Amino acid sequence: MGKKVCIVTPDLVGPIKNGGVGTYAYYLALELTKNNYITTILFTGPCFNHNNKYWTKYYEKLNIEYLHINELQKPEYDMNNDWFLVKSYVIYEYLKKKDYDFVHFQEWKANGFHTIQGKKNHDNFQNTQLTVTMHSSTQWINQGMHWWNNRPTSDTKLEWCERYCCKNCDLLISPSKHMFDWAKVNGWELNENRSIIPYCFQNHLRTSLDKNLDLKHLIFFGRLETRKGLEIFCDSVVYLKEVQPNLFSEISFIGKNHECNGIPSNQFIGDKFKNIEINYNIYSNFNSFEAIQYLKEQNGIAVIPSKLDNYPFTVIECIENKISFIASNVGGIPEMVNKDILFEPTVDSLSNKLLDLDKVFDEKIIHRYSKEKASQYWLELHRKNKELVKDHIKEKLLHDNPLVSICIPYYNYGQYLPQLLKSISMNTYKNHEVIVVDDGSTEEESIEVFANMRNTYDKPNWTFLHKENGGIGNTRNFAAENAKGDYIIFMDADNIAFSNMIYDFIYGIYKSKADCLTCHYNVFKKYDIENNNPRVEYRNMPIGAALESGILQNVFGDANFIIRKKVFFQIGGFTEERTTSWEDYDFLIRLNLLGYKQDVIPESLFWYRLTEDGFSRNTNLYDNQQRVLKAYHDNSPNYVRFLLNSLILPLHYKYKESHRK
Repeated sequence: MGKKVCIVTPDLVGPIKNGGVGTYAYYLALELTKNNYITTILFTGPCFNHNNKYWTKYYEKLNIEYLHINELQKPEYDMNNDWFLVKSYVIYEYLKKKDYDFVHFQEWKANGFHTIQGKKNHDNFQNTQLTVTMHSSTQWINQGMHWWNNRPTSDTKLEWCERYCCKNCDLLISPSKHMFDWAKVNGWELNENRSIIPYCFQNHLRTSLDKNLDLKHLIFFGRLETRKGLEIFCDSVVYLKEVQPNLFSEISFIGKNHECNGIPSNQFIGDKFKNIEINYNIYSNFNSFEAIQYLKEQNGIAVIPSKLDNYPFTVIECIENKISFIASNVGGIPEMVNKDILFEPTVDSLSNKLLDLDKVFDEKIIHRYSKEKASQYWLELHRKNKELVKDHIKEKLLHDNPLVSICIPYYNYGQYLPQLLKSISMNTYKNHEVIVVDDGSTEEESIEVFANMRNTYDKPNWTFLHKENGGIGNTRNFAAENAKGDYIIFMDADNIAFSNMIYDFIYGIYKSKADCLTCHYNVFKKYDIENNNPRVEYRNMPIGAALESGILQNVFGDANFIIRKKVFFQIGGFTEERTTSWEDYDFLIRLNLLGYKQDVIPESLFWYRLTEDGFSRNTNLYDNQQRVLKAYHDNSPNYVRFLLNSLILPLHYKYKESHRK
């Protein structure tokens, strides 16, 4: 039986007017299927053309399984998070049930985020190779299009998740050296295991059209947008029309309508050409095959004047279909072509190249891209036989059997404590100790429950301590000071542990080598519980050490985390301010700012009780936010402190208020 491969992509030939990412996924699937790999495409974008049943049958004829994300099982509860994280989690849950040998993700839209995080911090996908191919990240697109983020809070997290995927996958792939270089210049940390593998391609045009090269017909080839150099092309045509009116007889545009400098592309072109006599046509509805057919029939000069590009399929299509073209010398294009057809992405440089077209094409041009070599590289990657991975982490845990200290602050929560302690006692990992600290409870019932629990769990490694009231941060610190284990897990007295919580936490920290791991958690209402199986109100899914997003919201996780005890004390424990909340948020910010490694297990490991009388819901939002900001202030120069306080946060809260109305 052949190896199983899944290509997860937000873009694809057929269901949507696709770009380069979709074309890459399509040709890779064809290449793998042709070589007897069992290939699945999981499409995560919108289906605008026909419907998913149509595309299932279409790809079935190509011996490719087609799935759409809407066909996958989704949780019945709210996941309380950004659209791209919800998609990523649905993909993760689907892939966990499968046994693919390879799963190929793209960095764009971070479809692989939870899957990659799950392999890094959990025991999933031990024998599946997870790759990420760099095509066009959100940050890269914004630079090329001269765009600001449309949804700053969400998009900042998306960009962080895209970078996370590129750092933590098993293999990072790019079709060009350019994208790796761009990422490094822009501060990305890339996976050390990375390869340059060009895109696959197959010719679909069977007819050979013999026609003399028409140097008077210019054809803009590419999406009609800023990044693809639409303005440069139009300005060059206008200039040349003035200096040599008869140089060109016809101008064509082939590409999807988009925008240039914020103006719809067809309007932009019309405005540019309104004062000159020129014959031009816009073909924005061609698919890639129709575009090539038109280029072959016309046999004019294709122009690809990109201002920023990676490894454009327009170039590959021209090379493999023997279409005469010129292109700008940006991004990965110089890695694909003969240097004689290149020009700088400026009006002057393009104009000069257009004036010398007869010299450029006076003899045969041989380019650097080869679909045969690209195919060879991809097949070599998939042919590597990989032995089944033995779970060395599990073996090491069995050998080390580390003591884990569960630290629980307790104050007037008598109605909840028995449930919590029972859930801990039923955990599958047994080498743990429990330290419950009564922070000066005042309710008679809670004092009595504490005494009863001490009698109930009167056995080794269960410790019940009293202290004067000092607040939750002070109480957690006190519990940690009494911990004997090298690893600490903090739990709040009103939460409930899953039976696998301790094992998954200690396994994850061994595997990831992180200093601290948080996790997902299921939120339930105060009394909505029956037989320790509450109804899920929503699922909270922190993403991890995204410090740029952590200024505005807690993306790090809850206080219910595991941490190396020595790291906890190196940081200084929890701050002990009494009038504000968010002490866990504050702690995790300081941990990350000080350079310690924090990550997230993308599994729910405990139940979080939602109570209206909880301390965090009865403290002042402004004051809580100031507590969090202080962690940033202490590690930032003054001007950053003032910027955050006086500009970023006011804009953030104003934006949130405007979207509530």
